[in-house]
Amino acid sequence: MKLMSCSHVDINALVGSLIVNPNGVGFIITGISFSLDDLSPWISIKDPDGKDSDQAIPFDDSLKDWQIQLGSMLHV
Repeated sequence: MKLMSCSHVDINALVGSLIVNPNGVGFIITGISFSLDDLSPWISIKDPDGKDSDQAIPFDDSLKDWQIQLGSMLHV
């Protein structure tokens, strides 16, 4: 099955998903916000092990080498 070019998803569907950086470190997306300065989107992430690692990163092309698993941590 292929996605049609007009496909889209509610951005809130990303909350609870697993996101993995190029080094293989996984995080859980806990929220989504917009910068009031330039309206750029940011995602809030945390370490799934509960360590004090809450942070926000820009949701832009810097994530091109990251992986995401939509859903709620199906395979961690």
